[in-house]
Amino acid sequence: MELIGQANAIFSQGAELMKNPAISGAVGGMFSWMKGVFKNNKRAQERLELIEKSQANEEAIKGLSSSLDDVLYGNEELQKQLAEKLKEIETIMQRENINNSVTTTTTTITTTGDGNKIGSNVDTGGGDFIIN
Repeated sequence: MELIGQANAIFSQGAELMKNPAISGAVGGMFSWMKGVFKNNKRAQERLELIEKSQANEEAIKGLSSSLDDVLYGNEELQKQLAEKLKEIETIMQRENINNSVTTTTTTITTTGDGNKIGSNVDTGGGDFIIN
């Protein structure tokens, strides 16, 4: 789900984004919204707090993403609300020229034969570059 990928990018940068006055209100709003969504999930709330304090490791971020995926599954209203939060953050990031690694992009490359070059000087912006 694309929303989970975008939210995960925010989780990965959460503390840094909260330090930027131009975007902190929107990110804080998303986190507050998520606390309401996870009001009955203490573990997800703890992970969200770790992200806000810049104390979250990759496992905590993945766990929160998984919890978010579970709560969004089949709930179109929550999906719509999250999409609005993410759009607000993305709009501010573009307007303020903040490194926009919130948008998740998937590129499929098909190669045949030998000696094919897939990429050169690839900058992932701190994200993952995965080849399956």
